[in-house]
Amino acid sequence: MKFKAKIGSTLLHLAILCACMKSPDHRANVILISMDTLRMDHMGTYGYSRATTPKLDRFARRCIVFDRAYTQASHTLPAHTSIMTSLYPDTHGVLKMEDALTANVKTLAELLAQRGYETAAFVNTGWLDPKFDLNRGFEIYDFYHDQGQKQGQVRHQYGRNAEETNRTVFSWLAHPPKEPFFLFVHYFDIHSDWKRLPYDAPPPYGNMFTGDYKGNFSGGEGGIFASQYLQKMNKEGKHFEEDDRKYIESLYDGGIAYTDEQVGELLQRLEKSKLLGRSIVIIVSDHGEEFQEHGMVLHEQVYEELVHVPWIMKLPKDPWYSLHNLISKIRFQTSSGLQKKALPQRIGAPVQLIDLMPTVLDYLNIKWPEYVQGRSLKGLIKGKEPADTAIYSRNISGSQYSIMEGRWKLVYKYPDGEKQLFDLGTDPHETKDLSQAEIDRSALLEKHFLAWFKTVKQAGNAFRSHKKEIDKKTREDLKSLGYIQ
Repeated sequence: MKFKAKIGSTLLHLAILCACMKSPDHRANVILISMDTLRMDHMGTYGYSRATTPKLDRFARRCIVFDRAYTQASHTLPAHTSIMTSLYPDTHGVLKMEDALTANVKTLAELLAQRGYETAAFVNTGWLDPKFDLNRGFEIYDFYHDQGQKQGQVRHQYGRNAEETNRTVFSWLAHPPKEPFFLFVHYFDIHSDWKRLPYDAPPPYGNMFTGDYKGNFSGGEGGIFASQYLQKMNKEGKHFEEDDRKYIESLYDGGIAYTDEQVGELLQRLEKSKLLGRSIVIIVSDHGEEFQEHGMVLHEQVYEELVHVPWIMKLPKDPWYSLHNLISKIRFQTSSGLQKKALPQRIGAPVQLIDLMPTVLDYLNIKWPEYVQGRSLKGLIKGKEPADTAIYSRNISGSQYSIMEGRWKLVYKYPDGEKQLFDLGTDPHETKDLSQAEIDRSALLEKHFLAWFKTVKQAGNAFRSHKKEIDKKTREDLKSLGYIQ
């Protein structure tokens, strides 16, 4: 009788939904939030012990959480270009300061704008400068960075801080925007800093996790500080003392906590305005950060701390989506009879950030270009068994790639062919290289990588990026962050 009552209630709910269903052309808003440089394993949602992300953790409990999401590049520019185009970096070719997206590729913003979406982006850092053409399709592309003089003071800020970014977003939301809309918000506050300390969040966040650190690390030496000093450590192969390393990592966590607070403010504003319930909301990071787990700092490699990223997704409270969620709860299980099965909240199958664009478009019933290299995750979200897929990532220079198949991951140096093989099932932190113990498996993954590499390079011939002159100010700004010499 208990099961029958639940079924009766569910069917009644289903009938009510069908009766009040909106027209099939109803389209949800899309809200994409990128938290630059956020490590997946430094979030409470993914098991971190420190309270770095209380606001996001609460939000994630209402969402779909991808436990094995991977970026295609451990660098801001190619990673965001892959998100917006569903192409691997070696295909879209937007990798360096002189690159820009070719007109032959359509961005997510362009595809949504063509379907009548109002589009707006609020972004920071020189790597999202309009000169790279990621602004295409956005009616408003609010890009900001300033390291020069402002009101008689030197401004050491590579873009707005998160509070300032929120103010510009809130001003846009106050109109309010015409629905449906696509809103892209990019926060840069977690990224390494450029003034003195390599990570420098405002009070009280800056020292929130530093504890009783007694060391004397001041951010650098010899007139070189912050990001440039960290890059110098990489170049010279130097290592921090463990107390200093932990201190630097604690400063980084402070930046996460600060950004979490501000993202929470944005989500709260969207909730109050009722826009959150009518939107597909996606929160991701473009890459993580390393603290000499594999010998380096910043984000120069393709180990898990860099390419395994957070991906949190919330579907709208719309009758069409509610109907899909409701149906997904009704499943027959031979072992225990008829019972409800909720929409999956944690998804353990490996996914890639190039899957983001086709997933969004699939939910909106919009066709995506045939050349995209990602796949829609709608079926996976609905509970269908995922098809086997390999995961590929690269560093900015192209000297290091990774391929992951199942629990096995190959880190491959290109073009010299040096390999490391890891069993992520037993060694999630990649501490034991099995390339010599598992020679056949290592060779097979290398073969798969080389075949994939040839394919994406050939695909890139049709989408070759065009070159742009980079002005002196942008070059100096990027240099100050330690990106170029």
